Amino acid sequence: MSFDKEAAQKQFEALGLDKKRVTDTLKNEKLAQTLLDVVRAGSESTDVVAVEKTLGNLYYAIATELPAGVPTANRDYLARAVHSGRIATRQQILAAFKHLAALKDAPVVDKDFDAACGVGVVVSRDVITEEVKAAIAKAGERATIGEVMKILKGVEALTWADQSLVSSIVKELKPAVAPAADKKKAAAAAAPAAAAAAAKKEIPVLVEDPSLPPATPVHIFDCANGEYLDKRVRVSGWVMNTREARAGLVFCNLRDGTGCVQCVFSGAKDIANHALVESVGLFTRETSIEVTGTLRAFPGEHKASDRQPRTINYELQVDWWKLLGRSNVDIETLVTAESDVSRRFDYRHIALRTPKGFTMLTVRNAMMHAFRCWYQEHEFVEVTPPTLVETFCEGGSNLFKVDYFGTPAYLTQSSQLYLETVLPVVGRTFCVLPSFRAEQSRTRRHLSEFTHLEGELAFINFEDLLKHLEDLVCDVCEAVMARVGDLVRASNPGFKVPKRPFRRMTYADAIKYCNEHGILNSDTGKPFVYGEDITEKPERTMTDMIGEPILMTRFPTEMKAFYMKKCADNPRETESVDVLMPGVGEIVGGSMRISDLDELLAAYKRVGIDPAPYYWFTDQRKYGSVSHGGYGIGTERLLMWILNGDHIRDMCLYPRYIGRCKP
Repeated sequence: MSFDKEAAQKQFEALGLDKKRVTDTLKNEKLAQTLLDVVRAGSESTDVVAVEKTLGNLYYAIATELPAGVPTANRDYLARAVHSGRIATRQQILAAFKHLAALKDAPVVDKDFDAACGVGVVVSRDVITEEVKAAIAKAGERATIGEVMKILKGVEALTWADQSLVSSIVKELKPAVAPAADKKKAAAAAAPAAAAAAAKKEIPVLVEDPSLPPATPVHIFDCANGEYLDKRVRVSGWVMNTREARAGLVFCNLRDGTGCVQCVFSGAKDIANHALVESVGLFTRETSIEVTGTLRAFPGEHKASDRQPRTINYELQVDWWKLLGRSNVDIETLVTAESDVSRRFDYRHIALRTPKGFTMLTVRNAMMHAFRCWYQEHEFVEVTPPTLVETFCEGGSNLFKVDYFGTPAYLTQSSQLYLETVLPVVGRTFCVLPSFRAEQSRTRRHLSEFTHLEGELAFINFEDLLKHLEDLVCDVCEAVMARVGDLVRASNPGFKVPKRPFRRMTYADAIKYCNEHGILNSDTGKPFVYGEDITEKPERTMTDMIGEPILMTRFPTEMKAFYMKKCADNPRETESVDVLMPGVGEIVGGSMRISDLDELLAAYKRVGIDPAPYYWFTDQRKYGSVSHGGYGIGTERLLMWILNGDHIRDMCLYPRYIGRCKP
């Protein structure tokens, strides 16, 4: 295959590499191809993958600094570790190089690799602070910041610490350890300036002009349609940024959770000069304020906050404001573009305050609302099954075990078994609950805790189930686009509501397609054999090549859960279905359920399950059994597909995955 320079350039730019490095890399075709191979191995995708600059630099380091002799398989292992966030810092990647070089041709062992590279090790701010204080004390009163950092490099407790955070804390604490005499001298010298600064930062008590018309309290996005143009309104929100255009003229971009607006502070001294220019520290990013003013059309082209979703096409000319809550200046260093994955999720509560965070939460809300409305319209009843369970549903190897008052219990993998017991009561039911999977998976589409939407229907056949899933997915997508289509298109310009009917493909057809198109089994590196699982990478590759939603059906019996109904024309296959979407792969898994008592008892025996704890589930086949089926939807995967997200961890509020159970 010839080297595609244009595709390579697009990928390198998407890594955040600067223009010179992109140009230099493209000049060296061997290096360029290696870097492409590393990215594709890590992301498990042949498409252009956009990542943060920090991750892009780690990919580049693998391509350029990996010791000679490291096998391709081990190199690709490291690339996947980088993409998943297991390896997230410069010190970790260097440790990985050393570990892989020592292995030579031996395969990587997860446990040994993690130990050698500090995977999962989180060094808290408190620990760093204590070590910094000790280093400052050791360095002495005349030591420079560089000398303190040199001492800290040898501190074992900081081996895996975020070095940018270490540096920041050193800069914060170094002046505080000066000798007492120096402190007094410095304080005396700084006293006049400090007093002046304090005076400037006093919050002015402003009085609204009573001659102005009353202000209408509104949310920012209420003003988007022009209803309040040239009218006086009152809004509250958080400061995104401020900009002084000239003396007495300050612009402030404000968001309130519904939208964003540019506020203009000008004119009276108490409004602009004193409040914002001289005391600009009051308006650190994320400061909360209340403002009142007149909504005006822009005098020219609006360029403010172009990247902010739902920025209204008007500006607010402020005549009164008040401070609600100050924001600490350290917000600028808590999470930056250079922060590693671990730090970004340590400060997830801050990192969410971005256009991406707003879009994710808002679209997710619209999606869940659409699901519930659809189910209500189709006479489904929502129930709340337990999440602490005695029995398993999908398999016993990936359960989270807990001590339930001295009795073993588990966090549920699925609520399906309980939903089936509700069918004789209401006929159709659904739930939206967390499910837990203790899978050792670090892929872009796996979480240890996810929001599981599950539905069960009585008196249906397999074709009814497939039609139901098509209608559900398409109708929900239409509702989402009708409500928040602007946000979806801003994040995923190419998104379109899928068309019905979806492409039908049996598991056997999928095996044949993969083998005919050179898609290999990622576990064996060989063509697929009937009965082998089509794992994430080949499944996604196949789906992306086809380029449309797929209903993959009739999976082998031994691959699926014990409760799935066998096909009448072939007992080796089940009436099962996975809904596959381009860019993500599987988003829905469903099947018809065994309705015959003897068949269910035989299924228990086949997989080695003691039927005694499942008596309540078995009873459904003893007391009025009917044909029924159902499914489960991973809502984060569905959202990932709608927004064209790069990683499932960004599709939920506080992700839970291997090594992370905080905050």
